[in-house]
Amino acid sequence: MIHFLALRHNIDPTFTSFRLAFIVRRRTLTKNWDTYILSNTYSTMPPTSRRAKKNSKSKQEQKRPRSPSKSDTEKVSDSSQIVIDNAIYFFRPKEEHGYLSQWYASSFTDGTYSYENAEQYMMHRKGMLFAPDSPITSALLETTNPRDIKSLGRMIPNFDEDVWKRERLNIVTEGSRLKFRQSEALKARLLATEDKELVEASPFDRIWGIGFGAKQAPMKRDKWGKNLLGKALMTVRQELQEEATSDSVDPAPKLGSRRDSMGSQHSSEMVDALEEQHPPVRDIGVLPSPTQTKL
Repeated sequence: MIHFLALRHNIDPTFTSFRLAFIVRRRTLTKNWDTYILSNTYSTMPPTSRRAKKNSKSKQEQKRPRSPSKSDTEKVSDSSQIVIDNAIYFFRPKEEHGYLSQWYASSFTDGTYSYENAEQYMMHRKGMLFAPDSPITSALLETTNPRDIKSLGRMIPNFDEDVWKRERLNIVTEGSRLKFRQSEALKARLLATEDKELVEASPFDRIWGIGFGAKQAPMKRDKWGKNLLGKALMTVRQELQEEATSDSVDPAPKLGSRRDSMGSQHSSEMVDALEEQHPPVRDIGVLPSPTQTKL
């Protein structure tokens, strides 16, 4: 027992010193490791921080209102020019200015046939031009839906592209003429457009329309289609404007007209009134000359 205690007494200092040395060594290693970690962290941080600064800068630029560039100024000036031009864009019959559409419901007659819309008139005239005896031409008078009418119009036999190109604008102009002349309400609305350009903003049609919608039309003006429907409408409008101007001028009364007879009546009444105030000199015969007078 004494030997064991003596042995333990000898071992404890050794173990204690070893333990202290281990603790010191561990602390040293830990400190060195922390230093290593920190040094590596700081060495890799600059790229990350630069990226973060770049991202924060881009976010600030996004929030900051951008000053208009030269191209933006040019775009604004182009838009202002379109506003100055003040064109009227139309397409579907139920949209704004839809009364200008071929599909707009408006009954009129050409003296022989009755039509429910200008599209029906155009396609029936097309059928009469190429196949007057065709059942399709007859069916065009019995169909009032513009979409069905358009489909039937594509089925007309004996179609000749060159002939149609020559006649189509005159046909559509005449249909628009009948449409607006036979409706005082539509006539007034057409005249209210004054001298503004009428444009069918159909993105699907570059012949009767321009091939662009109303939003893209001002920026694509150099790429517009023919706009034949708009031109036909402007032709009819000009005719109506000239008629309205001639009617507003007070013409001279025609001989035999009611105004002429009323004017004659007033003139005779004025003559009678003057005669009452100043009676005419009666016939007193021939007065003797001074040489014939006896003193």
